[in-house]
Amino acid sequence: MRGTAAKRMRAWVWCVSFWTSISITVQPLVLKLT
Repeated sequence: MRGTAAKRMRAWVWCVSFWTSISITVQPLVLKLT
């Protein structure tokens, strides 16, 4: 049970950092277009 929770937490942290980097990359492009 504990191992599963740790895996889920790690996946969640990875997803958040992934989407944060994407939004940081995309934001200037969106600001340029608008």
